[in-house]
Amino acid sequence: MASIRDRIDISEDPSLSKWTVSVTLELNDGTIYSERISHPTGMMDTPMRDEMAQQKFDGLATEVIGAEKAAKAHRALWDAEKLSDVRELIPYLVK
Repeated sequence: MASIRDRIDISEDPSLSKWTVSVTLELNDGTIYSERISHPTGMMDTPMRDEMAQQKFDGLATEVIGAEKAAKAHRALWDAEKLSDVRELIPYLVK
């Protein structure tokens, strides 16, 4: 991984807004791929859809607390307004 890390250059472009990201990838054969995102998902003008939030939570939580607890936590969090006390979430969110 160090060999890859050593070939990555990161720089700030003051002409871009603070939310804009531009990535350029140059392969060994000289092929160049570029992508620019001006409005990342999760911002006010590009909110995350429920399905995207669910996938992100499931992917991250499963790594930490396991699939079964992640699924229970997911259901509890989507119905959090029905809980009498937010502390009811704690058992779902710890190992």
